[in-house]
Amino acid sequence: VRNLGRDDRAMSDSGREPRHPFLDERVMAVVRACAPGTLFNLEQPLGVGDKRALRELGRALGLGASTRLQKRAIQFGTRLANNKVA
Repeated sequence: VRNLGRDDRAMSDSGREPRHPFLDERVMAVVRACAPGTLFNLEQPLGVGDKRALRELGRALGLGASTRLQKRAIQFGTRLANNKVA
């Protein structure tokens, strides 16, 4: 949450508006009710155990290969940071 302002400014600079659906109060209530092991397993490799619940949901929705990618910060996942010179 601490970097949402920075991420919003970085994306807005390129004419994009980020969405953060996982910060919705109803989603957060469900997450808080879950045992950590159902959400992630840090003993598994990156791209498998991190964001476990989201990866399983993505597979169920047919998102395929994208469910195996390593997570990235929004400014790096979009490759936005590579296009800007500070």
